[in-house]
Amino acid sequence: MKLSDNDFYLAILNAIPSPVFVVDSGVRVAALNDAASAMLERDKADVLGLCGGELFHCLGSSESEASCGHSAHCKKCVIRNSVTLCLQGQVVRRLRTTLDFLPATGLAALELLVTASPVPGVAGMALLMVEDVTPITDAKSVVSMCMKCRRIRGSEPRWESVEQYFRAQAGIDFSPGVCPACVDRMEVEQRS
Repeated sequence: MKLSDNDFYLAILNAIPSPVFVVDSGVRVAALNDAASAMLERDKADVLGLCGGELFHCLGSSESEASCGHSAHCKKCVIRNSVTLCLQGQVVRRLRTTLDFLPATGLAALELLVTASPVPGVAGMALLMVEDVTPITDAKSVVSMCMKCRRIRGSEPRWESVEQYFRAQAGIDFSPGVCPACVDRMEVEQRS
């Protein structure tokens, strides 16, 4: 079975695990992936054509009769500014913002990393990726760590390795590496 170009690009968009929106210069949604639909807890058809303020229930956009993009808050909006900058040819990668978001389950404050990139070959359209890093930023509170073995007391009263803790809390995996200070120590030990 051969996919048409449109189906192919939609399949790629839906394969991305982070929420991705295709938006115009006014941050109006032209397309979105399955992860974005799940984050918003809304059907894709209900989201198409909405602007960023309507999409995320922005309190700032409700302050202006002209809606999204016209209030004093919009000048500081990381999402809107990222789209504008990328469409002007600037690189926009992982800008951090806090968003008070109103999904169907109730108000939630989300820590987001926002990336925007022009859609290749389509003037005036941008890919807007929104990464929820709330679990990582929530982990910035005080964490109990054993002074001796460096294990962390998790949410249950059990102690786990640093790697296990971050994997469970934020889906972070570690890869092995050796820092310069340890390389120096290893070289000294080998010479002895």
